[in-house]
Amino acid sequence: MILQNNSLVKEVETYVSRLLLEDMPKKYVYHDLEHTQNVVFSCEELAHKYHLEPSQAEELLIAAWFHDTGYIEGPEEHERRGAENAAKFLKQKEGWNDDRIAIVQNCIMATKMPQSPNSLQEQIMCDSDLNHLGKD
Repeated sequence: MILQNNSLVKEVETYVSRLLLEDMPKKYVYHDLEHTQNVVFSCEELAHKYHLEPSQAEELLIAAWFHDTGYIEGPEEHERRGAENAAKFLKQKEGWNDDRIAIVQNCIMATKMPQSPNSLQEQIMCDSDLNHLGKD
């Protein structure tokens, strides 16, 4: 789709996939790699539908990958920890300033219940995170 050849999104996918497979407690059956992959797929579909710019889609997909990584340490405040995990990762990457990192973090934090999205990216993130509720 939009970011088929984005090396950073692929790097994030590899990093988060390993993290979720190796470190996520098995008791969190709704916050596993499969859920994360579904959220990413939904975000990508909606980013395409709403014609997000490539940089906006990149921010959104990175947020989708990191959004439940905070569950590794438990459900309380997992959104905050997921946002921190994303920031820690992105601060090491060229071209990622505090403003772009904040967009990723805001997308993750918008999923905290009750949801409170303030931008289109945040709305897409929230819708994608709950997309499974409308499926078998």
